[in-house]
Amino acid sequence: MDKITNPLQALYNERAKYISEEDYIKAEEISIKIKKYKENAIASQRKQFLAQHEQDIKNFEENYAKELQYFKEKWTQREKELNDELSQREQQLIMSQKEEIQYIVNNFDKNIKQKQSPGYLNLKKIQYELAKQERFLEAAQIKKQADQLMKEDNEKLRIELNNKLKKQIEKTTKRHQDEKVKFDDDKKRQLIMLRKEKDREYDAIVNKYRSLKVEMSLQQKEEQMKATKRLKTSLRRNSQESTRNSVNSSMERV
Repeated sequence: MDKITNPLQALYNERAKYISEEDYIKAEEISIKIKKYKENAIASQRKQFLAQHEQDIKNFEENYAKELQYFKEKWTQREKELNDELSQREQQLIMSQKEEIQYIVNNFDKNIKQKQSPGYLNLKKIQYELAKQERFLEAAQIKKQADQLMKEDNEKLRIELNNKLKKQIEKTTKRHQDEKVKFDDDKKRQLIMLRKEKDREYDAIVNKYRSLKVEMSLQQKEEQMKATKRLKTSLRRNSQESTRNSVNSSMERV
């Protein structure tokens, strides 16, 4: 206020001089200068407020941008970690399923013993009896029949085993598909939950800064109005006191 009061007081003193001398024309000229000075003082104050408000808004926007940047980096990392974890679990599941299928294929017939059919056993019995009787040609013929029957039995067994293996693989594959569907559902659920959490945090940041901006704007306007009012009151009080004192001084001389 000193920067305003000192030059303004000089104008008041000069005007008081003219009032005391009853030179009202020059007093009016000084009043015009005083009015202009007051207008400039108020304009200067408003300019200072505007500059400060602009700086406040700049700082506000910078803080907002920093928090959004931190938010972005934080959630980029969290999303990456979750996707990496889910991808690793998915690869482990697929590998485990492949290994299970391979194990079934490799070990399916290891514990299955070849069962000899009654017809084959009967032919072998006849074969041995003929050999004991030294009826070798007949024994050879029976052996040939037994070998053919064994071949046919083996083919039947192969077909039966393949069908059983196929059914077991189909059953296991169906279970694997159900496991994969369950995994995909869980993956989708986790991603949705993460996205919802991210959206909630983003909305909270936006709403916080939106409220702060409104609050800051209202506070700035209120502070400027109060400061302008105080300045006008101060200037008006000084003007009235100066004029009153000058007139009283002039009256006393009369």
